[in-house]
Amino acid sequence: MGIVPRSRRLLSRAHVLGPAIVALGSLWACAAQAQYRPPPQPIPIPQLLNPLAPGLGAPQEGTHAATPATTRPTFTWTQGGMTVAQPQAPEANYFVVCLTTGTTACAWPGTWNAAATAIPRSEIVTWTGVRTGRYNYTFLAPGNLPANLIDRELKWNVGACRSQANSSCTFGTAKTVWFSTKDLRADNISDAHGSNGDLGFLDWDLVVRNEGSTASGPFGAGMVYVEVYSAGGNCLTDRNAAVVSPSDYAYLTNGTYVEVADLAANAAIVAIGPSTPFWLIAPRWMHPGLDPGASAVVGSINESFDWKAGETQVAFVAIAEVDYSGTLREFDENDNKRVECSVVFR
Repeated sequence: MGIVPRSRRLLSRAHVLGPAIVALGSLWACAAQAQYRPPPQPIPIPQLLNPLAPGLGAPQEGTHAATPATTRPTFTWTQGGMTVAQPQAPEANYFVVCLTTGTTACAWPGTWNAAATAIPRSEIVTWTGVRTGRYNYTFLAPGNLPANLIDRELKWNVGACRSQANSSCTFGTAKTVWFSTKDLRADNISDAHGSNGDLGFLDWDLVVRNEGSTASGPFGAGMVYVEVYSAGGNCLTDRNAAVVSPSDYAYLTNGTYVEVADLAANAAIVAIGPSTPFWLIAPRWMHPGLDPGASAVVGSINESFDWKAGETQVAFVAIAEVDYSGTLREFDENDNKRVECSVVFR
């Protein structure tokens, strides 16, 4: 073929490279038109800075008995444990226990605080034997409650803390408690009834005793009475007696009365009377107060009634209540009523 002229050779190379150059140009054009997408960033995992909130146990909400200078309550709570979320919450290094008044919230240093390792605890284990990492804590107050925390409404709460800074604490849900030194008891209704043949006489004395550890302060008391059935010289208590109907009332030892049809099987019955009782209400009495352990007659009923033709006996049930207005916050509110049934003979 001989030698190909140089100009011809160069032209041939350009002819061969031309399509490649065109293709490369098209590739850059496409790349310029495509949207740039950066690589995905890792999802941040939230860091739990504070321990889990405690779950409060005892004392439960309500009123609790107290004695001045000797009341040293025990507080219980649960805290810790594994959670579904990751990472796990940090352990509590400290606990703060608060007894506050009004709207004051629990905050470090609280009423008391202590290192978590200084508080007795026991781990909660499932019935299958699996450890939960959650603990029951029992904290005995370091000393007796001061006078300003007795006989008043309080909020108690616990905070679980990483450090001794309030910002490191997570608090439980506060409970309302009352450490009370007060308790009045309707101790007795003494009676001395009689008759002169034409008139019957009712004579009741209400005796109240202070079962608390401090002076009670002023209180009120009252009494009502009503005629009920008698049988064989006693107040009738047999719900199955022929004279009793389902709508009659049964008077119980706790100071309440209910229709016979609604009586519980084990009800403690003092008396049973007609379904339309005619209540007789004595004046209410005010008393200036009783010292601890003292008792006194705080009110009396002295009444007379006419005997009906053919009557030889009649029964009355008296129901007395001390602190009927609920002025005192007592550690036992179940002993304020007293029920007594008496039979008067002609």
